[in-house]
Amino acid sequence: MFIPIEFIERELQDTITVRHIKKHASFLAFQILEPPISDLDDTVLYLCQIKDIGSDLRETLLLDGKNFLLFDNPEEIPVWLETSNFLVCSSGYHELLSYVNKLGNIFLTYNNWEQNLTQHLTPDSEYQELLNIGYELLQTPMAIMDANHQIIAITDVSPKNDTLYFCLQNGYGFHFINIINRSNPTLSEVDACGVVETINRVSGKRLRVYRIHVTQHSAYYIGFHKQDQKPFHPVDITLFDFFVKQLEKLASLKQPSTALQEKSIADLLEEIILSEDTCTPTLHSLLRENGVSDKGTWQLLCLRFTNYLKFRTTHHYEIMSQIKQQLPKCHCALIRSHIAILMPTKIDIRQYLLKLQYILITNDAICACSTQYSSLSDTKKIWNQLMFILDQQSDTTHTTILYYEDYFQSHCIQTLFEEFPKEMLTHSAFTVIRSFDRKNNTDYLRTLISYLQNNCSMAATAEILNIHRNSLLYRIRKIEELLGYEISASEERKHMLFSSFLIS
Repeated sequence: MFIPIEFIERELQDTITVRHIKKHASFLAFQILEPPISDLDDTVLYLCQIKDIGSDLRETLLLDGKNFLLFDNPEEIPVWLETSNFLVCSSGYHELLSYVNKLGNIFLTYNNWEQNLTQHLTPDSEYQELLNIGYELLQTPMAIMDANHQIIAITDVSPKNDTLYFCLQNGYGFHFINIINRSNPTLSEVDACGVVETINRVSGKRLRVYRIHVTQHSAYYIGFHKQDQKPFHPVDITLFDFFVKQLEKLASLKQPSTALQEKSIADLLEEIILSEDTCTPTLHSLLRENGVSDKGTWQLLCLRFTNYLKFRTTHHYEIMSQIKQQLPKCHCALIRSHIAILMPTKIDIRQYLLKLQYILITNDAICACSTQYSSLSDTKKIWNQLMFILDQQSDTTHTTILYYEDYFQSHCIQTLFEEFPKEMLTHSAFTVIRSFDRKNNTDYLRTLISYLQNNCSMAATAEILNIHRNSLLYRIRKIEELLGYEISASEERKHMLFSSFLIS
């Protein structure tokens, strides 16, 4: 098992007077350099005096430096030694056996630690076990949490005056939402970089946080809490990096292969919605591989929160439990900070939504409800429809339930505008009337739109525009005169009606 040179340097730091490290090096062993050794190994640390390095080795070292623990300190570094890594001991060569014992203990300690970690990389092992083993060598307070700030494992130490670590030891999560919002780095920052080191605003101490990959769409996070603001020693970072890799290995072992285990519909719901591949055959294949039928009658709900629950917390899971109590047949998934609810039903969803009203009101939530659909692989498209209607709302919206059928028309219009220039979608009749309005300071365009959208009813249009029926009749006749045809009887009417929704 390889031991980095920085680790050996730190362990011997009280007896090292010169440090000359030119390149990365890790060792499997150490050895006293004695004749007839003529071929040096990159993975071995050699103990010697400069005079022990023969002329033939010196020529080799000019081209390819090696690694030495020296017992004499040269006034000037020989040219042939400049490419090598070396540490100079404060003691003379008479203390050689003492250093052999020290290095023996260092190698034994490190190898036992690494071997212990390796032995605990099994599906039955817990993160807490690995964290306890890690602390034996790292000696740095650590905590592992999930994306909802729920503590998975934490070292059993009590750092002094560390508010953040105190909160972590007491559960963190929802009850410490104020601390979470003040703390740094944020989990999204760690997601973006993989690892972030900073001075934490809550504890005032140095914190290094890594992302631990768990599944395609989920991760855990481990924080190393230094008890001051000084930078971590380079060997600490090397060991942290190695330890995080072991945690990722454990995560991969604890996650059953999707080829061997059928996923629940709730798990699939999250995977389908977050999938970047919207190809229908791909989604069909995903469902088929997990033994889930694509056909049925489904309705999708989405809960969006307007308070502190805009950010993921453990309280989201409490709300999901409440929802499942009210709607026993539903499947719930947490999609970022939204809650997705999939209902397998052939009946009107509105009677179920009455059961959710209390949950919506008490948690400042808005619920968007889809129309019924018959293919589960369409769920991502349906989710995007719900995102559209929720994005139309403000934080001051008083309506708790929104139905896509009420927004279908505006969604179609926006989709068309995204695909085609507005001019292409506008009927020529509106160009004519708009031009007339500009020249004559009239308001015939609004009259025409209202007339078309009220099924060419004189009474309904007059009421909407709040004008006398005779005034409306005069305007319509004038519009029809400009267009050259009777609107209500014309083949152009349906095209004009469609265009009126695009421009109104």
